[in-house]
Amino acid sequence: MKYLIVNASPVILLGKIGRLDMLKMFDRKAMVPLRVVREVNRKNTPEALALKTATSNWLEVFDDVANASIISSIIGEDVSRGEVDVIAKAQQLIHDGHDVVVVLDDLPARQGAEALSIPVTGTLGVVIHGVRSGFLTSAQGIEIVNSLLSIGARLDPLLVRKVIELISL
Repeated sequence: MKYLIVNASPVILLGKIGRLDMLKMFDRKAMVPLRVVREVNRKNTPEALALKTATSNWLEVFDDVANASIISSIIGEDVSRGEVDVIAKAQQLIHDGHDVVVVLDDLPARQGAEALSIPVTGTLGVVIHGVRSGFLTSAQGIEIVNSLLSIGARLDPLLVRKVIELISL
C-alpha cells in the first residue's frame, strides 16, 4: 500500500489557503498524527476547519507509534513530537513493506527522515507534484506559491524561485 504522512506545517499552510485537498493528488492513503490534529485544532482557524473536514472524509488520524521514543533519540531534540510521530510511523510502515512519503517542512525533521532513508517532500514539493502530475496547471501552481507567500509562509526566496522555474517549464 502507498502512504503519505503529513506534519503540521504543511497542514497549516495548505489549510490556510484552502488547498489541503492537494494532498489527495498523490494517490496515496494520507495520514496525520493525532498530535498534529490537536496542535492545529487549538484555535478556530481556516486550517483547523479544513483539517476537521479532511479527517472526517479522507485524511486518517493515527495515535502513538511504538518506536517514537527510539526515533526521537536518534534524530535529536530539534525535532518536534509531531514530526517524530510522522517519521516513526513512516519507518514502521516501510519496515512492513509499504511505499511511504512524508511531508515535512522543518529542516531538522527532513534531515532526520532522510538519515533513516525515508522519502521526504515539503509543502512546495506538493505543489511541484501537482503540476508535474497534471492535477494543476503551471499557472495554478504559481498562484498557490504566491498564496503561500501572501499568508506569511516562511519560504526560502531561492527555493521559491527554483520552484517557480520548475513548474513554469
